[in-house]
Amino acid sequence: MTKLRIAWLTQYPLYTLGNGLVWARRRLSHPSSWIVSLARALGRREAIELHLITLCPWVRGDQTVAHPDGYMLHVLDSGIPFLHRGFPGYAPLDALTGYRMERRQLVAKVGQVRPDVVHAHGTEYAYGLAAMDANYPWVVSLQGIIADYLRTNPSLVFKLVAPLEKQVLRGAKFIGGRTHFDKGYAAKVNSKAVILDFPEAMNECFFSGSWKDPGNRRILFVGSGEEPKGLHHLIDALGR
Repeated sequence: MTKLRIAWLTQYPLYTLGNGLVWARRRLSHPSSWIVSLARALGRREAIELHLITLCPWVRGDQTVAHPDGYMLHVLDSGIPFLHRGFPGYAPLDALTGYRMERRQLVAKVGQVRPDVVHAHGTEYAYGLAAMDANYPWVVSLQGIIADYLRTNPSLVFKLVAPLEKQVLRGAKFIGGRTHFDKGYAAKVNSKAVILDFPEAMNECFFSGSWKDPGNRRILFVGSGEEPKGLHHLIDALGR
């Protein structure tokens, strides 16, 4: 059976690998729970060969790890050369250069994997740009809209990234979203793109609990405490 070879360009919580990588320094990162859950589900599919390609400034050199859930994880050493640090928000040279160096790294690794399709997760970093550069069939999914973040949380990084985000969306033939809001924004930026519904993968633990027990009244909030996430609305609603 010929497997469908998929290359994901995405962030990944590498700290979960423990000693599976050679580290220059250990740091926590975004948990990217939806990435982990979906990778676990697809990695178990016999018809799919899944490769995750991610950038990380805290490792010593490029590394490839076979994940126990059935997919390959390619980690590319990025950030400030020799210092094993990412570029700070007050000097975002990576964004200022349009992530030129990171895009080259990603495209080179995609060329080694030779996938049937490339899936870039997110428009806020180098991944969508690299998918556009790589000359393979590709799709990009929205994880947030930088243009909207710029409106509510103005910063130098967001100001630099917002036009790059539009460049990716305008160049994409296929765009995935998970809400009416993000899919509507994508359609406004690129009316010719095919807009797909990409609901996020949930961790299996959410399906094993007794959620339907009428005596078990639980509310789960998933997200940070930043104002756009709306935690204050939940607290207000509980009071009411």
